[in-house]
Amino acid sequence: MCRIEIREQEFNADFIRAFFPKLDYGVLKSTLESLGDDSLKLDSVEDIDGQPEDFLRLLHKVLLEMDVTQGEMTCGNCQHKYQINEGIPNMLLGADEI
Repeated sequence: MCRIEIREQEFNADFIRAFFPKLDYGVLKSTLESLGDDSLKLDSVEDIDGQPEDFLRLLHKVLLEMDVTQGEMTCGNCQHKYQINEGIPNMLLGADEI
């Protein structure tokens, strides 16, 4: 079970534009899809400056307002599942898992 809460933040288009070059858009899109969210329609985005404000607002919501409060993360390398409780992932391994 995955629980996501939306925590509204003030929109800052300049921050989104500055942050975007550091972002792996494909990974963000696939992560959202794994959570059942298909709101990012574009397969790739090369130039953030050419995107409409609606797209910037959508990125803002996804990056800054969505908070996974309950669920699990799966490691892409070893497939270990890490539990998320109250928004905090438990990244510690038990002695039998090392």
